[in-house]
Amino acid sequence: MLTGVLLLVAAACTPAAPAARNDPAHPTIVSLNPCLDAILVELAGPDQVLALSHYSLDAGSASIPVSVAGRYGVTGGTAEEVIAMGPDLVLASTFLPQPTKSALERAGLRVATFGSPATVSESVAQVRAVAALAGRKGEGEALVARILAPSPPVGAPIDATMFWACVSPCSAAAANRCAACASLRSMPRELVSIQARLNCASASPWRAARQYSSAARTGSRGTPSPCS
Repeated sequence: MLTGVLLLVAAACTPAAPAARNDPAHPTIVSLNPCLDAILVELAGPDQVLALSHYSLDAGSASIPVSVAGRYGVTGGTAEEVIAMGPDLVLASTFLPQPTKSALERAGLRVATFGSPATVSESVAQVRAVAALAGRKGEGEALVARILAPSPPVGAPIDATMFWACVSPCSAAAANRCAACASLRSMPRELVSIQARLNCASASPWRAARQYSSAARTGSRGTPSPCS
């Protein structure tokens, strides 16, 4: 009797074995790109998405709220770190260095790379591709529906200036389409010309933003230099 009790106590004190992660329908994933991070957090939780890119924990480079990214693991993006996590799938941009990609593949990891969408339709296609790889087609279609949903009615129009600092080549087409979806109209041509001349790769993007905003307020036709 005493032996049976001791066995029961020992069993109760033994930590439960970790749940198996081998689920072919929902492969575990590590992301190395902040734009892909933004898609993944809409599709799956931390039990499937083992790590997001380190960019998503930096408010200056994140594509999602840092509070959301904080619920997931994070990776600095080195091959050694990712291999140690043992994911079924690694998602990265097409700019992933070839030596890193080769090291991941030699370790038996599947690597899928994605470019930067230039249109809304390309963004939708990318969401669906990521969702298919993650085994989350239902969640992917829900996200697509939100992207394509018509904008709610807006009140009286207001004048505003929008500036974005590019970390990849700017796409006026994508920006214009997104603005149109949000019921925004383009600014006067002369201000578009000013914005087009701003150097997206400038070391001082915030100076460029201030100069651009000033030009928008005054209606200046000059060309501000972000490096001056």
